[in-house]
Amino acid sequence: MFIHGGCWLSAFDIQHVGQTEVAITEAGYAVWSIEYRRLGDEGGGWPSTYLDVGQGIDHLREIAEPYSLDLSRVVVAGHSAGGALALWAAARGKVDDQSVLYTPKPLPVQAVFALAPAADLEGLEERGSCGNAVGRLMGGTPAEHPERYQAASPMQLAPISVPQTLLIGGQDFVWAPPGRSYYHRAITVGTQDVRIVDLPDSGHFEMVSPSTTTWPLVISALEETFESMTPLGEWDKQVR
Repeated sequence: MFIHGGCWLSAFDIQHVGQTEVAITEAGYAVWSIEYRRLGDEGGGWPSTYLDVGQGIDHLREIAEPYSLDLSRVVVAGHSAGGALALWAAARGKVDDQSVLYTPKPLPVQAVFALAPAADLEGLEERGSCGNAVGRLMGGTPAEHPERYQAASPMQLAPISVPQTLLIGGQDFVWAPPGRSYYHRAITVGTQDVRIVDLPDSGHFEMVSPSTTTWPLVISALEETFESMTPLGEWDKQVR
């Protein structure tokens, strides 16, 4: 499953990573790409952006049989804002049942593949990045809406209990720091299986462009991510 990025803004839609998803398909993987309401769309932002992503993931149950999809091998991937949403998707089972984002039986995913993930929502909100996109997405600051950040921020949902691969561009001076901040937070709280793959020649977009010299490193890391997945555990079987 692939979730596009673009600062959670309506100006960036599903089409800008179309070539990325085609290349992943050509490498031998089934790809389910979703759209979701964003800032500037009617109803975009809290909580609809997250609810749309959750519903998009859960819809895999409806299409698994006709498309012969193996739901025991679901990797949720995303770029930038989509990378943060991918981490959130893997942690949906931890969302408190009093939150509007709570889903009783979210589809389990077995790994996360996050490209330049904008995963430090708190840090991005404090810096006002992308025209204060996080503050607008969440409807305010962490101090104003702590329960929203608790339910949505990967920084607070860590540790996330599936393998996580974070791809960080060596030339991505704006969006590498939020990914590294999440990595350090994840390690600090005891995440067992999270790794950084450094892409030395990549800025923010080279890693999602199949024509670049970075792309073979991306596909190699994706292959390793699939190899890292373990069979379904008892919890996974119950929620499915």
